[in-house]
Amino acid sequence: MMQRAHSLPLASKIVFMDNTLSCDSENHAITFLLTPCEAAAVPLAVFITSGQRQADYETGFSLLKEAVGENLFGGQHYPEVFITDDSLAEQNAIKSTFPDSGSKLCLFHVAQAVWRWLWNSANKVALGDRKTLMQEFQSIMRSSSVEQAELAYKEASDSPTSKKYGNWRTYLQRHWERRELWCIVWRGAEMCGNHTNNYAEITVRLYEDIVLSRCKAYNVMALVDFTYTVMEKYYVRRLRSFANSREVVPRLLLQALLKTAEYLNTDNITRVTTFTNLVPSEKNDEKYEVDISVGICMCEAGKHEKFCKHQAGILKCFSLLPPNAPGVTAEARHRIAVVALGDEAEPLSFYHPLRNGGDQPSQINTVDVNDSTVRSHSDECNIETNETEEEVPLRDWF
Repeated sequence: MMQRAHSLPLASKIVFMDNTLSCDSENHAITFLLTPCEAAAVPLAVFITSGQRQADYETGFSLLKEAVGENLFGGQHYPEVFITDDSLAEQNAIKSTFPDSGSKLCLFHVAQAVWRWLWNSANKVALGDRKTLMQEFQSIMRSSSVEQAELAYKEASDSPTSKKYGNWRTYLQRHWERRELWCIVWRGAEMCGNHTNNYAEITVRLYEDIVLSRCKAYNVMALVDFTYTVMEKYYVRRLRSFANSREVVPRLLLQALLKTAEYLNTDNITRVTTFTNLVPSEKNDEKYEVDISVGICMCEAGKHEKFCKHQAGILKCFSLLPPNAPGVTAEARHRIAVVALGDEAEPLSFYHPLRNGGDQPSQINTVDVNDSTVRSHSDECNIETNETEEEVPLRDWF
């Protein structure tokens, strides 16, 4: 299943990396590599090493290359970016093994580390000043432009509260020197809307709770056995549940976003090209450029290739589904079924709607990025219809 997961579209873009200890009597380190997909995240590899040194990670990466071969990370042989904790050993191993890959830090863990530093009694930061300093740091981290980030850093360094603590200013300067790792403005569409390592954190919890049943394995061989059998069966079962439309989260998420896009209609959206549109903001007179072929919007969320309400408005008005939308289509469910079952998966036609009714997503147009054309589910199913593409409204799928 993990080898097949390397063929997922986002496996060549973004990979989450995290590890855990104390899972067996010898305290081996277990490292997970995951990639996001329509069914949350699936593992690409699991390393079991004696420690958390750079050499351990480099050995794991080398074995991964040998095991997967030409299909490694979607055939690209490296992902565009790794999201990790603030571990120097992990970052150095990534840099030496995959020099073409970038490395970013989980924003949650960065903020958590700063908050712990402020609460450390050895740093002697007054209780009333901790919240102020934390807010100043977050203003740097959440800046939307380079100029805004530089201004926020200058204000944080020269603020009256910051001047009370020389150790804080030194700590802040060390963080600023590697700002490309944790500041949002130095991140792009390769992040696919992900800025934290939460998928990996959840995977660690699932491994300890479900795979190991909250018990320590007897030795490393038992860990390998549990990973190969119990973990494999768990993910196959979960992916099959998604492929068979038994997971409602994607549909509920799409419903919620479509509801936020109710203010949009065909009159206030300006179509520039077939896939490029100008969508007005709900709060002001600003207009955001949306490229539906790659799923990018110029709003704060859409810049990082996250499916936003402006893209949902394009879907509502023109029935064009971007590639980063929630997995509600037959193609998405079939892709997950192939990851779970391989050659035993049913053909794509098995996952199409049984009827061309108003409650089925049979009239959505999906964007094929490879040939830049629009394909209709009705055309794929050879269903005859007299409606033109412009006249087809967005159905009530749910």
